Amino acid sequence: MSTLFDVSPDEPTRNRRPKKPKAEPAAVVAAASPSTATVVPAAAPALGRLDEGVECIDQNCQGTAHDIIEEGQHDLSGLGAMEPAWLVECCFCGCARWTRPIKGHLKPVEKAFLFRDGRFAGMTPAQAALQPRGLDYLRWAAQSHPRPTVREACGKHLDRMSGGL
Repeated sequence: MSTLFDVSPDEPTRNRRPKKPKAEPAAVVAAASPSTATVVPAAAPALGRLDEGVECIDQNCQGTAHDIIEEGQHDLSGLGAMEPAWLVECCFCGCARWTRPIKGHLKPVEKAFLFRDGRFAGMTPAQAALQPRGLDYLRWAAQSHPRPTVREACGKHLDRMSGGL
């Protein structure tokens, strides 16, 4: 006997309709379906570090180590006057804010080489190296690309990657 009380077969039972299966959420369906791999570009490297001199705006953190992540024009005075500024991000908590630049703190950056056409158009050799088959392309281009500027840029990047070996 599987029930506490006897249930006679003569008693009426409720007719239940079979439940419809619930539809899966779109995110689960999308994750289960095969798709092409997408390459997420790497985050841009910091322009420099700013240790001491700027305190974090988070009252609980108050860290003094920051990464300079962007350089541009911003209204620091609140009067609508755009002036040169750095976007600095706290290394401890991630809070970011605009601050006045310090002259001579950042070294001048040489203009980066960009591929002008092909699979890696608009990318630097460092960005192309992170893409699928990017290193293979850089090795080929350093040896036998028809344009000498591309050969030179790819060769320099491969030398920097290998540490001059």
